[in-house]
Amino acid sequence: MQNGNNLQVNKVVALFNQGLAWLAGLALILMLIIVVGNALIRIVYLPFPGTPEIVGWLAAITTSFALGYTQMNKGNVALDMVTKKLSRRTQKVLEGIFALCSGLFFAMAGWKIVGYGFTLKNSVYLSETLRLAYYPFLFVISLGFLGLTLTLLLEFIKLVEGDVKGGS
Repeated sequence: MQNGNNLQVNKVVALFNQGLAWLAGLALILMLIIVVGNALIRIVYLPFPGTPEIVGWLAAITTSFALGYTQMNKGNVALDMVTKKLSRRTQKVLEGIFALCSGLFFAMAGWKIVGYGFTLKNSVYLSETLRLAYYPFLFVISLGFLGLTLTLLLEFIKLVEGDVKGGS
């Protein structure tokens, strides 16, 4: 990638992941409101029967939407006890291999989630309590995997470009 294009792609992926992270925060707040509201309603009336389903869906959205942003900001746990003893060049090669393999893995996982969503869409499968079709949530969750995949593949490209230029 040329430098100008690389910056634009980085910016788009960063904005995409920041948007997803913001939506993850909203989903988390909504989970809080639903759980606390359900607990308060329980004091004077019957609890809302679909709370576990809705909270589960929101938790899945929160988790998947935070994936790319967390990777982008290196908020994940890195176990580098072995690799930190290797040369800097070997560390970069291993980082590239890990980024590429992880990117491909999460791309396949996201694709499988979309496929499963279409399978559920074509069936009459509904949620247990609310009797709602939940395949749309699978499509939404796959966006989080897309954000993570793009971030990992950009990391791989940066590592390869850095190696080709003799830098990093």
